[in-house]
Amino acid sequence: MSTRSPGSNPASSVRVINRRLVESLARALNIPLEESVSTESEIGFSKGITGKVKRIRSDAGLSSDDPRVLPEIVTALRESGQLNVNRPDAPEEFWRGEHDGWYVYERVLATPVVLPLKDRLPVGITGPDALTVWVVDPPEPTQSRDEWCFSTSFVFIVEELGQFRWPIAWFISGISALRIVAEVLTDPRQHTMSQESIFKLRDSPDRFGRWQEDHPIERLREIGGVAGRTRIIETVYKIEYMTDEQSYPYNGQQLRVSDILGYPLYIAE
Repeated sequence: MSTRSPGSNPASSVRVINRRLVESLARALNIPLEESVSTESEIGFSKGITGKVKRIRSDAGLSSDDPRVLPEIVTALRESGQLNVNRPDAPEEFWRGEHDGWYVYERVLATPVVLPLKDRLPVGITGPDALTVWVVDPPEPTQSRDEWCFSTSFVFIVEELGQFRWPIAWFISGISALRIVAEVLTDPRQHTMSQESIFKLRDSPDRFGRWQEDHPIERLREIGGVAGRTRIIETVYKIEYMTDEQSYPYNGQQLRVSDILGYPLYIAE
């Protein structure tokens, strides 16, 4: 976790700005975009000449892809109580709270995995030719964890996605967050994302969830994902979906954890 306070300027190299999320938050938080702002200042004269002259300067408003708008949005999120510096401890904490506006600030190690789509998105979901999924491992588990404590979690941050909305007010057993990314959003058989189709989906095995023994990055590689270099990123992301349906190998044993699907407000390095 970073010692920088959320709301300070993002790192100098901003890789991703989610324009759709910026525009949505700007409207909700009353932050003007693309609006000209006029300011007045007075110039005084001395050396025997008296009087003042008003000078008017007009500044163009910031666009939704301008990094200078990010600190204002992050500050407004923090002041409104929507910005957190920790992931939810468990899915119940997320779903039973105000889960439509849960944002998290983190500075973490993450690995980008490029997942080709090749026109595999479901009907009604638009996107680019590939998804970039940033995989963030769970924090180091404590020794006091019991076998039913799943309070640590993976985070899967999808750069290009922000239009998909989970249609149910709770997570469903058998549908992990990684499955949403790797199967639901890339499988042409999933033509819609209705409640009916979601309930049908849970009847088939989740090959991206807690019953798999390898690391989630390896599961993405199996469907064509290409992993990049692991690096430190700074990000604010919006949680869309969270489950306790994940696991990974840790110290010679299979450790069950939670997982999160998140959309970035920004990613910086």
